[in-house]
Amino acid sequence: MASRARWSLLAVDQSFSSVQARAFVSTSESNSPAATLARPAPTRRKLIYAYRSEAPYTGRDDNRPHDGTAVLALVGTPVQDFAGSYYSDRLRRGSIRLAEHSPKFAESFAQAERLAYSTGR
Repeated sequence: MASRARWSLLAVDQSFSSVQARAFVSTSESNSPAATLARPAPTRRKLIYAYRSEAPYTGRDDNRPHDGTAVLALVGTPVQDFAGSYYSDRLRRGSIRLAEHSPKFAESFAQAERLAYSTGR
């Protein structure tokens, strides 16, 4: 899923027994050491993950490494968008909405930026 208006992208890699989230923004990348898909109700699904965000070494003066969590509701069947919130140990928080997706998994921001996205609607 991706929201390219702010150039933030989320890659979700799911297998039968695990799920990982990897987020990319133009200034840093984050990886999830822990992630899960939850069903708080029969018709509701959430992606919940902890993350570690690190900018390249040349950008760390303005963007030091930090940890955080995100909780995203999976909207639609099949999923059409993710919506939720995040917070970090830098005392930052906000909302996330990702409404575009690509079936291809990206390994970097540059690779994700080149993918073709659709809304799935």
